[in-house]
Amino acid sequence: MDDLKRELIDAIKQETHSAIKDTGHSWVKDAVKEIVPIAVEETLTRLGIDCKNPFECQADMLYLRSARRASEDRSKVFVHTIIRWVTPLGLAGAVSYLGIKFGAK
Repeated sequence: MDDLKRELIDAIKQETHSAIKDTGHSWVKDAVKEIVPIAVEETLTRLGIDCKNPFECQADMLYLRSARRASEDRSKVFVHTIIRWVTPLGLAGAVSYLGIKFGAK
């Protein structure tokens, strides 16, 4: 099955290359210049990005970046707070437990 796909792709490539050589590159460049902006705009629109207002889109991206960084900073602070408080409290609890257990005898 894969061999058949490869043969088909190779045949299409050969036909495309021969067509480009016969007619020149100008029609390909013109077609690309027409098709690419339309395809990019359609793709970005489907992703929810407004191509008509690039400054607003940039502001949205900057906001998302700052929100992501703030979230990362909050999670780091949370982890450090847990480490700073749980470790000493755990040690204090262990010492208290051992003191009660062995001191009561």
